[in-house]
Parts: sequence; C-alpha cells; structure tokens
Amino acid sequence: QYSLIGVGEDPVAEDHNMIECRARWKKSLSLQVRNLLKDQAVNYKVESDLIGMAGKDSLEVPAEGTAEYELSIMMPRGGHFTGSISFIAPSKEYIWYTFEIRAENPPAEKTIELTTKARTAVAADINIVN
Repeated sequence: QYSLIGVGEDPVAEDHNMIECRARWKKSLSLQVRNLLKDQAVNYKVESDLIGMAGKDSLEVPAEGTAEYELSIMMPRGGHFTGSISFIAPSKEYIWYTFEIRAENPPAEKTIELTTKARTAVAADINIVN
C-alpha cells in the first residue's frame, strides 16, 4: 500500500493572445470559454489586471458547452503591455488567458510650428484639458 503526498500547481493559461493596436483606438476581440464543471451550467465572475481592457463582469456558460466572451481593448498610451483575464467559477476553479499588447503611439492631434531668430527665445501656450 502506498501513501502519496503532493502539491497541486496552478493551471496553465488556456491561450496566449498577441494583439497589435493603436493607443486610444478601440479594438474588439472574442474568446471562446469552456465550461470547467462540464455537466452543469456555470456563471463565471470575470477579472482582468490589464488597464484599457473592458467587458462584462460575468459570463454564463451552458453545461457541456462553450460561450463567447466579447471584450474591447483601448490602451490609454502606446507601449508594450502584458496581463491576463480570469474566469472564476463559484467553486473557485478558474480558467485564464494571457495577453501581450503592443500599442502604437497615437498620431499627433495637432502640430504647432514655432519660428524665431537665432539666440532669441520663443514661447507658446498649450491648453491641456482632461
């Protein structure tokens, strides 16, 4: 007779998504999410650690099936971002997806041309509204 002792590890991500986009422009994406509980419907709670990612805060998946989760991405600035989105069942079991987002800087909103003579200062006021 054997007595086994072990430690369970966290599940690996279902998928890794690479997204190319432009900052301040909206991009839509859908994920197919499977049911972890198999024989009964599950209502997942949805959590994400990525700023600029938005979607519903819950997802209902039928028994023995999958459901489509729609999310939109609108990064506030250009750069390289990584993060994840998790679908958490009431039993605390979860499925998660990782994201790598490469956002281009947005185009200039306006160009202000300044000219001056050599060794002469020039100034311009720029109004910034948030």
